[in-house]
Amino acid sequence: MHTSDSEMYDFSIKLLRKQVGAKMEGNDSSNKNLANKINDLSYFKSRLLKRLSETNPSSQPPASKYQEPNLIQIERLTEINVVKEVEVHQVLLFNNAIKRIKYTRHTPCNNCSATGIDLTSSQPYKLCPACRNVEGNVESCMVCNQYGKLIRIPCKNCLGKSYTNEAITLDIKLPITSQLNISVNYPGFGHIFPNNLKGDLTVVFKVIPSNFFVIKNNDIHVKALVDPILASIGGIIKVPTINKLINVRIPPGTKVGDQVIIKDMGLDARYDLETKTYYDKGSLIIQVVYADIMKSNDRSLGLEEAAKLPNVQVEHFNKLALREIKELKYNQQELQQEQQNW
Repeated sequence: MHTSDSEMYDFSIKLLRKQVGAKMEGNDSSNKNLANKINDLSYFKSRLLKRLSETNPSSQPPASKYQEPNLIQIERLTEINVVKEVEVHQVLLFNNAIKRIKYTRHTPCNNCSATGIDLTSSQPYKLCPACRNVEGNVESCMVCNQYGKLIRIPCKNCLGKSYTNEAITLDIKLPITSQLNISVNYPGFGHIFPNNLKGDLTVVFKVIPSNFFVIKNNDIHVKALVDPILASIGGIIKVPTINKLINVRIPPGTKVGDQVIIKDMGLDARYDLETKTYYDKGSLIIQVVYADIMKSNDRSLGLEEAAKLPNVQVEHFNKLALREIKELKYNQQELQQEQQNW
């Protein structure tokens, strides 16, 4: 009697320690409750062994293990929804691009009808050694998850979990927005529980802000770094847009803060769900910013010759803009490559 009680404590402690290890990523209060439960069981076991030695010093409980150490808890599934965080560059939003996301959801195991047991076994369950399915104890038992029993012979397909993992791939059309934190809900794309009960998928987009573009209504605002000598005589400058660099002619005498507006080069006409407003096709609004004069000190050069010399600052600015624009190209290449692999 005493020996079996001692083994029961050993087995319960082992199960709880396994549960703590499996839930290390859960909340701290849950882990603390499990740790307290282990301490309580260890204390009661030591009291039992002390009482055993006092009543019969010659008797030593054998150090045998519990006969069935591989018993498995019945999973108590509680979270039916899936939350997926996705990092995305703002330039993809401005282009209304498609972003591919991948995640895993739980679906009921077909082999065991979502029970977690081997249906061919005559005795797939074992009575919980901690609460023994006794009313008043089973309701708070953390060893068996309040089921009063443990899985003795698990399903070979799901290994006792009652569910299998399903890999899902979704192509999501990104909304055009200036927000940096976006949550989009997709009903029915979460975990699937028995009786075809389906949860939702919530995709949380963490947006990397653009260093070059600002959207106002349907207009795209961008700054262009211009060589001052070129601005004084006028000419062709490079201007970043949300999908490429373009050439724009500026007039002679262009000053810092001057704007160049190119119609119909903004966002396409759309209905904004956030503001409930319809916007016509927007414009590209370019604001001129002067670069430093980083050229030859040869005063024999005329303004036209000096304007043709490369400005290091302007070239570096355009390279950074092009790197951001290429995020769109990389995303498109990723989609095409995966489609070819299919």
